[in-house]
Amino acid sequence: MIVFGPIVFGAWSVHVAGRARSQAADRALPYADRRNPAVDAVLPEGRGGTHVYADLGGDAGRAFTATATIGLSSTAGEGPWPESVELHERAHLAHAFLPTEVERLLARLGAPAPDEYAATNPGEHFGEMAARAWEIASPPDGFCLGATPAERLEEAETRVPGTAGFVVRYLRYLTPAAESYSSAEAAAKAADELRALADRLSAPQRAEWEALWQAIDARRRPGGDFEPWGYRTVREFIEAQRTRALASGRWLDTIAAAALVPSLTVLTLTGR
Repeated sequence: MIVFGPIVFGAWSVHVAGRARSQAADRALPYADRRNPAVDAVLPEGRGGTHVYADLGGDAGRAFTATATIGLSSTAGEGPWPESVELHERAHLAHAFLPTEVERLLARLGAPAPDEYAATNPGEHFGEMAARAWEIASPPDGFCLGATPAERLEEAETRVPGTAGFVVRYLRYLTPAAESYSSAEAAAKAADELRALADRLSAPQRAEWEALWQAIDARRRPGGDFEPWGYRTVREFIEAQRTRALASGRWLDTIAAAALVPSLTVLTLTGR
């Protein structure tokens, strides 16, 4: 089991599970109608695609990293920011496939507020950074928030450190929503203020943010979207698990990484 278990699971994930398709819920189409296509310009999806499920056991979304697939609940597109859940899950995939870059960034950030979902673990911290930033950078139409985007970012960065870095990223691909302001000039001014604040708040981790975005943008295709995340071989699957375990810095993960070496040795001996 120690030697061949990871190989069998890797073969299943690469050659079998990635071809599976979910049973789409009736509300998949309404979400697609509301969804902002800018999502596809900021983070890659997975090779397994994004599917809407009638139920995910109470979760709004899930990222299945073994198959590079995202599942969204049929209710995920409700509310003023329908894309937040999908971006949260896309961030999980980025964490899974770029563990070194993401862990280096997280190591430079403060801890989230204890009552935030982001405080659950480092993975949820990264996912919530992506979701919270979208809710600041993308004002909903016809919805009064009672505070400027810059004011909301000040609070969010305190409660979920790292939000500002995602705001910087999103503002490159979002057009100020004039409908949420008294004029186009007011919308542009609010966007400029938000951009300046996000740049300032994320400056201490600028090197880590740039390394992460460079790694992600290396996957960008001529049309502006990305080559999706995904494992092409069993070796690639196991090596990614080992890299992710080593990047976490936790001693249990270090042991898990060492346990994968025999499987990789077998693949090497068999020319795989």
